Amino acid sequence: MYGGQPMKNKALMVGLLVGLGGPSASCGGGGGPVNDASVGTYNYGGSTPGLAVIFSGVFNAVSSPDGQELRVKDAQGNVVLRCRYFDQAGPLTRVHFDSRISPQAGTYTVEVDLPGGGTFTKVVQVNPSQILPQPGSVNLTATQNTATITWNPVQGAQSYFAEIWQVDNNGNLLTFVAGQYTTGTSMQFSTLDLAPEQAYRARVFAFNADATRRPTTVPAQFSISQRLSSAFTVTSLGTLQLLDLPQGDGVDGGGQH
Repeated sequence: MYGGQPMKNKALMVGLLVGLGGPSASCGGGGGPVNDASVGTYNYGGSTPGLAVIFSGVFNAVSSPDGQELRVKDAQGNVVLRCRYFDQAGPLTRVHFDSRISPQAGTYTVEVDLPGGGTFTKVVQVNPSQILPQPGSVNLTATQNTATITWNPVQGAQSYFAEIWQVDNNGNLLTFVAGQYTTGTSMQFSTLDLAPEQAYRARVFAFNADATRRPTTVPAQFSISQRLSSAFTVTSLGTLQLLDLPQGDGVDGGGQH
């Protein structure tokens, strides 16, 4: 389930819905008996990685009408990442990232306002040189109604998120079509309605946590990576053909699942 709003060049993850896991940290209010979080790196293919954060827990109440806020603070107490999300009661995992924020060596603090009152807080030590390799050989094949995405395994990855986007004439991401978590290296979609003469790209994210499980066990340092396929266009005959478009990297700021 994709939890962000599709936007041009939106760089995926600021929210990844799964369960919770890991040791208990500070929690209270409407939170469940165990909440956990971690901060780390987002490898999008740039010269330096971006920042990524994962929060996993159990909400005993529905989010407030204004939603719940997650904040990441650097060692000086400055808020470097702020996100808001809405959830029902039950287990959840949220992953947030931003390619514009270069993580620094040292401590980061994750704060999450819990429904019903109280704030979850955890301090995490981050090593910016610890990054997850990008998925290799991301490939998309499809008809107007079905699609298959394949990629090479990533060393250190425990799960993946494979998705399809409609793109513009420059290969930039426009509209999210479909996405799913898996622990394998391929994903099939059916009952799609891909528009003829429109261009599409696949994108695959890798995580050093098993995002398919509820609850999710949170690693000591969180790492994610991503790579896009070449752009394809759907012909009126129903098959996808390789389209010679400029290949933008699909990264412009932050995003979420």
